[in-house]
Amino acid sequence: GFIFIDAKLDADTRDKLALMMSLLGRGDDFYVLNVDQPHNSHTYNPILRGDADEVASRLLNLLPSGENNLGADFYRQQAMYALTVITGALKSAKRRYHFSDLAILLQSDKALEAISRLPMKEDARMTLDVFLNQFKKKDKSGLVIDVEKLKATLGGMSGRIAQFAQGKFGQVFNTYAPEIDLTDIVVNNKCLYVMLPTMGKDQAALNLGKMILSDLRTAVYNVQGMKKEHRPNPPFLVFADEMGSYVMPGIARLFEQARSAGICMLPAFQTFANLRAVSPDFEDIIIGNTWNKVFFKFASKDSPETAAEIIGKVTKYVRSLSMSENEGSSASNLRATPQGSASKGGGLAESWRETEDYRVKPEHLKSLGMGEAVVMSGPRVYHIRTPMLNFPTPIPEFKKTRHRVSVPPDEPGLDLELEYKSFIQMPQTMADLGGGKEEPDQ
Repeated sequence: GFIFIDAKLDADTRDKLALMMSLLGRGDDFYVLNVDQPHNSHTYNPILRGDADEVASRLLNLLPSGENNLGADFYRQQAMYALTVITGALKSAKRRYHFSDLAILLQSDKALEAISRLPMKEDARMTLDVFLNQFKKKDKSGLVIDVEKLKATLGGMSGRIAQFAQGKFGQVFNTYAPEIDLTDIVVNNKCLYVMLPTMGKDQAALNLGKMILSDLRTAVYNVQGMKKEHRPNPPFLVFADEMGSYVMPGIARLFEQARSAGICMLPAFQTFANLRAVSPDFEDIIIGNTWNKVFFKFASKDSPETAAEIIGKVTKYVRSLSMSENEGSSASNLRATPQGSASKGGGLAESWRETEDYRVKPEHLKSLGMGEAVVMSGPRVYHIRTPMLNFPTPIPEFKKTRHRVSVPPDEPGLDLELEYKSFIQMPQTMADLGGGKEEPDQ
């Protein structure tokens, strides 16, 4: 099985993968996640599986890092607290939810009051009541939730969640019975091809890549809890193309833990600068936790030197030869006889010196041809040429296979979308709009 995260919309790759899976008799095991074509994509809800802390951490990756900004860190912690409490309450009440439900809950006081009336465990109810109490204010009718304070604190998080709840994203993600479940795909050796629309919807696409890798951490956690004989064998493959553009520092732990779960991580990137841009230590963590390394032709200046350093150096003995020849003659200015002196000589010297040199020189990495690569497997180094696969033309266009999924009867959906009008505060009179009489047109 495999998960192939492609940082572009490549219909040709999708169709080729679908054709190969069909020829192998595994067409039903092939899933495609393509938010650009919801009608030809399987459904996915990455915030449904996992406990409240895991779901909150997954969603928090949508916010920018606030390490050096106290204000940003405050709002991150508030969002983390809110998401943990709300998702914990929904899981305790055994209600399924999706992105649209969470976007409404983070902006509507009536929606929050509605879920507070759901039957749930006492500890979850107490945590929810304590959380809602910080937004309470006195009104004519008593204590009510201050909507403005709620939006000021959680508006940034709800806006990012709403990205996945609207338009084409919403058609794929707003489901209570998703066809794509990463734990199921890993455990049962199924195959998933993810198409990220980075050129047209760059920020939303990058957030989706982060969401998938965060959900994969939960899948690794679930697989680690299984007995060794039930883990994927041969190892399950995760190929992350252009990984540097959609990863975050916390995903480095995935490379440390995935091996024990029988999952092979294969990150691909153009230059080492893509990894350094994530964090200063991210490059070392990735390189240190990958046993096999494949180097194709480099076009940048610094990456070939970095790759040559990774491959390593060897001790070499350099032989040097030196040859010398001399000739001279002399005579006295004043002499009684015609005699003089002449000399001629030569020499040959051989020496050896010990030096260190690259096993594969940077110039060699720059001059690799199409399909050529240098493979480093532990201490061994190979110079290989990869084969090119030719496909018959025309390649049949991929058409998704429907998978029968259903909502468990004891876990109904929250369905806040059906009641959204009751959660919106609508002005009833002209006075509510800011004036008693209608102003004439200007």
